[in-house]
Amino acid sequence: MKKLFTFAVMVAAVLTSCVNSVEVPDAQEELTFQAVAYKSQAGRAPQYGPMTGAAYNNAEHFGAYAFHSTAAWSDSYTPATYMNNVDISLVGSDWKNKDRSYHWPKTGQLSFVCYSPYEFGTGTLSATATKGIKIDGFTATNDLDEQVDLMTMDVLKDQTKDGGKVEAAFKHILSQIVFTVAPKEDLSESVKSITLDGLVLKAVDTKANYAQTDATVASGAWSNHTTEADYTFLTDPQSVSVSSTTAVNVGNAAIVIPQACLNYEVLVSYTITYHGDAQDVVANASVKIATPSWDKGLKYVYNLQIGLGDEIIFTPSIPADWTAGTGADISIG
Repeated sequence: MKKLFTFAVMVAAVLTSCVNSVEVPDAQEELTFQAVAYKSQAGRAPQYGPMTGAAYNNAEHFGAYAFHSTAAWSDSYTPATYMNNVDISLVGSDWKNKDRSYHWPKTGQLSFVCYSPYEFGTGTLSATATKGIKIDGFTATNDLDEQVDLMTMDVLKDQTKDGGKVEAAFKHILSQIVFTVAPKEDLSESVKSITLDGLVLKAVDTKANYAQTDATVASGAWSNHTTEADYTFLTDPQSVSVSSTTAVNVGNAAIVIPQACLNYEVLVSYTITYHGDAQDVVANASVKIATPSWDKGLKYVYNLQIGLGDEIIFTPSIPADWTAGTGADISIG
């Protein structure tokens, strides 16, 4: 009976190229992948935004490299490339390449390197069996409707058909930025409504290189940051509760390249409508990001707390005593 080699895909906490695989002459049992639907710019259904939870999205693609050797994995060996950036998607119930099948070699073992998504945007990608994924010139879009959750995995060493499913355990290598909003306190006695009109995170570096220095994602680092861009979190006005201090999300989350952020500015605009005939107050605020840096695989939540500013307080006083005026004698008899 023909056995199937499957990938069990999960998330812990992506460039289209030609398939150019080296055939192993003594291959036998079929390598099939449990796969996902295509993520492409040409009419297929992309999955944008951050993945959540611990399950890989069935509507996504990932890329796979496999390296064949008859010697055990080491940080200096040079195995043959068996799968070269192969597009893996969900075909039926299996994760595999939709165009051809791959088979386990009869001798030796395979080491795997995978990344997600398969079509991740701009950048030059490569992989080795000793260090995993490297990307030069990756660009993170500031269009929050089209951003991708770039992930990679530790090098999966010395796998054989007897090991069963090959687990591609992806880890996020970008940072997620979320803004929430809430009033500082119950403002319902003073305020009829609050509307958040705009929220912009300015001058975020959107281009950089990524490389692993050993076989683990933990060793991966971003470098050579360039190309600043603004991230607009709010395109339409958003109503803010005037009574509940429970924070709610503002627009979409942003997926950004990890970087230092000591000087990043957040521009906020909002409108307060008071009870009665008082004129609406349109306010603008500029604040700085307090976090020293954004690190890969981490989610940062910044809560905007809207208040009414300083309360108008009166200090009444009177003179210590009446001041004597100039009087006159009045004769009455």
